[in-house]
Amino acid sequence: MGDWVVVLEFSAFRGERPFELGVVQALVERLREWHPSGLYNPDRYAVQLHIPAATADDALKIAASYHEHAVHAVGATAAFTRAEVLTLGEFEESWHEAAATGATLPAGAAQALISIEVYEATRSLLSASTPAEVTDVLVRFVLAVGGRVNVGQRRNVPGMVSVDLSTSPGEQLHAMAESFSVAGLIIERWLPPLIDDAKRTLVLLGRPR
Repeated sequence: MGDWVVVLEFSAFRGERPFELGVVQALVERLREWHPSGLYNPDRYAVQLHIPAATADDALKIAASYHEHAVHAVGATAAFTRAEVLTLGEFEESWHEAAATGATLPAGAAQALISIEVYEATRSLLSASTPAEVTDVLVRFVLAVGGRVNVGQRRNVPGMVSVDLSTSPGEQLHAMAESFSVAGLIIERWLPPLIDDAKRTLVLLGRPR
């Protein structure tokens, strides 16, 4: 019996509405027995599961079955895109390889990366009227600058910037991007102050008017 990491990726059916973040959160919650994490994007998502099985084929079949049951339980629909099955050792090695090949940018580059997305996110927080809208602003910022939004327990991954996106109790969201990439520098420099602004917005929303 081996320990396998299975990644299943799905996209929205043609003509259907984009995925909502809540769908991926619900799936990860349904799959919590297999130490899941999710990767969210409006037009696709991926779930990563740790599966004990005798062979890679068995691990893939088991993971696909678990996911199918979870999809039916939350009432979601998705088109299968791809799958990847790795041993735990191969999975850990792939992250170390990514860390070893990271490029460097000139000193002070992060200060210059004040993109239009930062401005737009700040403006959007001013008009947010619910906690869900506040979270959506942060998620859209991360995706817009080229980062990823992971759903589930936060893990420190070599070669990756990871910032906790959770602003409400029970949320398990974090932004990820490759270290020293443009997305990683923007997220590392500008996401924390945006999260502070988001938390202040939530305090204001909770006050009686």
